[in-house]
Formats: sequence, structure tokens, C-alpha cells
Amino acid sequence: MKKKLFTVLAAFVLVLTMGCACVMGAEEAETPAGETAQEILGFYILNYAQNEAQVNLNIISESDLTAVSEQADTTIYQFCADGSAVVYDRGEVRSGTYEYGDGILTISINNETAAYDYEFIDGLLIIRSGEESSILYGFSLEDMNYISIEDYSTIELDQEYVTVSDETVESYIRSILRGQTVSEEVTEGITQTGDIISIAFEGILEGETEPFEGGSADSLTLQLGSGALIADYEEQLTGKEIGSTLDVVITFPEDYSGNADLIGKTATFTTTILSKTVVTTPELTDEWVKTFTREYLPEELSTVEEFRTYCRGFQEKNVLHAAIFNALTERAEVTGYNGDIAQMLLNYAAANLSSTAGYYGYDVASYVSQMGYESTDAYLQAEASSYITSSMIVNKVLVDQGIHYTQEELEHALAEYVRSGFGDKMTVEEYKQQVGDIGIWAYTNMVFKYDLAMKALEDRVTIS
Repeated sequence: MKKKLFTVLAAFVLVLTMGCACVMGAEEAETPAGETAQEILGFYILNYAQNEAQVNLNIISESDLTAVSEQADTTIYQFCADGSAVVYDRGEVRSGTYEYGDGILTISINNETAAYDYEFIDGLLIIRSGEESSILYGFSLEDMNYISIEDYSTIELDQEYVTVSDETVESYIRSILRGQTVSEEVTEGITQTGDIISIAFEGILEGETEPFEGGSADSLTLQLGSGALIADYEEQLTGKEIGSTLDVVITFPEDYSGNADLIGKTATFTTTILSKTVVTTPELTDEWVKTFTREYLPEELSTVEEFRTYCRGFQEKNVLHAAIFNALTERAEVTGYNGDIAQMLLNYAAANLSSTAGYYGYDVASYVSQMGYESTDAYLQAEASSYITSSMIVNKVLVDQGIHYTQEELEHALAEYVRSGFGDKMTVEEYKQQVGDIGIWAYTNMVFKYDLAMKALEDRVTIS
């Protein structure tokens, strides 16, 4: 089971319908008056707590559900938004209804009614029968019964996959420098090809006295030479003084697509060059290193060579951890998912899709196709599955190795993470508000716990 590690995180700023999406994504039922519990929608395993068999909830068809209920000797309920219920009971399929409220869940099948006391605890629906409790819905990632990893007491890695080249280090440094570019709007100087300028204009067709429709703007941003406007228009704005006003005369070409009625006509655009945006990328100097590391890193570095050494170490750690993780992924088998987290990660993947595509220079449709998926839905399912599988592997390692952490350690790590990304421009609380609960869950499981787990396995690695 190969994993494309952390395109999951590639734009972390930047996770799914598992099998139960057809229900969990359904229109929500109206919650009874006074009811504060979570919505009861989705697939539920009635006798999960007593059943030792592992049941895979990644199922999407009635035949699959029927087969699973028979093979696992269990009862699966499907609660729908319209109040109906379908029961898959050891290979048999029956239909009925359900109601809930005031802590009572009533299920009616074939004129037989069963009532259960219930409550939600940590996102799990708990039903009570006498003194015993049964988990009816879902399971947490801490329940590692749904994942197994073949023996990883030793991990052999190929030297090729843990080697960091000089070019990789330099490319990483260049990306940091680009991330520190500063934009400034200036109102003097001379325009040249490639400049991003702001203009105001008013166009009048030859023989007319009033501006034509769509031929005027108070402020338009344009990169000279980009071809965004008619080439002749852009050329006449090149080499001109910022702040000046000039008449630009153009004839709309035959391939003009903005308005077919304008093709072949001549217009005069009275244009004012309002300003130019100057983008400055810092140079890699000792002074820049001191300033940057003081703001973004836990320790201040003094020279370019110290910074280059730091960047190499950072890249080597990332590459080693990625190789360890990929080795674990190849040995892992996941047989079930937490339905709540799966749905949450679907939302996460959907929210990130547009920014991820943009990060690589594609629109959504092109990106999904480029990644080899026939539809956006298929892509989101794959991404969500990847996210949840990754987090389950990480949690499995922590459980296996008995690794614990405190809330203080997590908060400290999050503060350093925010600082490394935003310096003093964003506080931890502002970051939490920006990314929401899903973002914090993703950081905790796929950054903080990931680092803990991979670091714990470093001494098991042999490289050949």
C-alpha cells in the first residue's frame, strides 16, 4: 500500500467519503426538539463491543454490507435522513424505522421494537443495555484493532532514498528566500516589460464622443508583456513614466475575443499609469540570516554557512522520516476507519483541493486529471483514505512504543510550528482560529505525532 507522503502535507495550509459517504453525506434529519446529541446518521455496528471480528466500514453497496454482516457474524444498521433504517443482520436484509430523543433510541423492524438508552461520549454513540455498554458507532484512532504493521524492529533503507543533494539544499534555500519577498507600490520611475502596473483608462471608438461599454476602468492591474491585453496596448505603455497620462491608439485585431463587434475598429484609450509594484527578493547574506532566524527559528544563526548547514540537516531529517514512513506504509494493513474522522477528513480534502491545485499551477479539474483520477470525488476519497491511514500508522507506532506526550509539549511544538511559518506575524491563537479544529487535528496527527513516531524509529534504520 504505497503512500505519497505529504503531498498530504505539501500544502498543509493548503481530508472523505469512505464507504459510508452515501449516508453521511446525506441531507441531515431534523433533530428533535430539545435534543442536543449529535445527529444519528450513518452505518452502525450493533454488537461491535462483543464482536471480536474486525469489520471494515469502507463499504458502499448493499451486497457488500450483506456479505460483511454475514462473514463477520454481526449486525449493521444503516440510519437514513428520512427516518428509515436498513438492517444487515448476518446476511439478511430487513427494513424499518427509527426514532430518538431524550436519550432513548427506538428501532422498529418487522413490528418488533427495541429501545436503548444512549449518549455520545468523545464522538462515539454509546447504547446501554442493563449494566453493560456497547459501542454502536465508530471508534477512535487509539483503538488499534483496525490496523496491523508487519515486524518493523529493523528497517532497511536504500541509500538513494535518504541522500540529500547540494541542489536540493540550494533549492530549499531559494524557496525560503522567495517566501520572504516584499512587495512595494511605487509612484515614480519608468515602466518596463515584466512590470506589474496599475492603470486607469477610458476608451473612445473612432468617430464617437462617449466611452464604449466595457472600455473604461478606474483601476486595473496588468503585467506588461503578459498578453493579458492587446499586445499593441501593452507595448505603448512600456518605457513610460509612472504617473503620466497618455493616449494609446489601438485597432482591435481579428482574433480579439472580448467583443466581436469591436474587431477591426480603432479606439483611443486615455490611460494614466497610476503605480508600479516592485517585488524584492532578499539576498542570502549573513545579516539576512541573523534577522530571519531570530524571527523564525528557535535559535539565531549568524552566517550563511550555518544556515546552509541547518537547511541540510532539516532536509536530511525530512527525507529519512519520509523513507521510514513509506517502509511502514508498505507493511501496514488497515481494516476499518473511524467514521467521524473519515467524514471530517473528506471535508478537509475538499477544502484544500482548490489551494493544492493552485499551488501546482492547475485548476481543480486539470489537477485531478493530472493526478490520474477520473473524478473529483474519486480524488477526494483517495486523499481522505491517505490521510486517515497515515494518522493510524503514526498512532499505531506511538502505542506500540509506549510514547507519551503532555499537552504542554504539544502546545510548545505548535507554537514553534506557527513561528517557523509566520514569524511574529501570527499568534498561536490566531492560527487556531484560521485553521479550525480540522487543521489542529491534522497538525497534531500528521506533524507533531508523526515527528515523534519517526524520530523514535531512527535507531532501527540500516542504510545500504
